Amino acid sequence: MKRSLHAMAGLIAIAMIVLFIVATLYSEFSGNRDLIFVVKRGIAFPGIEILVCVMVLAGGSGRSLAKSRSVALAAKKARRMRFVALNGIAILIPCAILLAYWATYGILTARFYVVQSIEILAGLTNLTMLVLNMRDGLLLKRTRTGKATAGTRRET
Repeated sequence: MKRSLHAMAGLIAIAMIVLFIVATLYSEFSGNRDLIFVVKRGIAFPGIEILVCVMVLAGGSGRSLAKSRSVALAAKKARRMRFVALNGIAILIPCAILLAYWATYGILTARFYVVQSIEILAGLTNLTMLVLNMRDGLLLKRTRTGKATAGTRRET
């Protein structure tokens, strides 16, 4: 059950980040100021709250699953998750809130687009880290069930 919860939380987090990026790009390319406002507001509230809860669930369940294993991949996943959390707290959340504020008041200046570019790059970075963690999680699962592929080492 813990593994299923962890996998589901990770997939939801990945899907939400993809949705945020795609919605942002779509709204910008549409040129519709109202759509930009709706997307930025939705990402900031309730998007952030939902994503943070899902990430906490994924991180907590991942940490719990890793206790029963002493595998280098689990440690690598934990390091990536610390980076993802720092990136989210230091860059993504402040950017999302600031962009929602500016979009609310129609302040779509060059500063808005610079911050939005930073937000997109930070989001793509977190997306990459989460996808790498998903890949390593699948490798951990395979080694645990005895279905290790060539090039992976089974540790006990």
